[in-house]
Amino acid sequence: MSFQRGDEVAAAADLGGFWQGKIPAGTRGVIDEIDESGASPVFTVTCTIEHEDLLTPHQTTVTGLTYTELSER
Repeated sequence: MSFQRGDEVAAAADLGGFWQGKIPAGTRGVIDEIDESGASPVFTVTCTIEHEDLLTPHQTTVTGLTYTELSER
């Protein structure tokens, strides 16, 4: 699996963050940055959270994600 900047992805599992302490698995997002300076890439992703309690979709940026926390859309 290889991701590039601008790819559409989804959260593979619940992530820490905005909605009730988590970003639900399956939440869609777009890769903003990829840090390849370490042993494996680390991703910054802007996620769009849609929930019945929100009047409009909410966007939040999550940093420090790994391959295991993302899946292809």
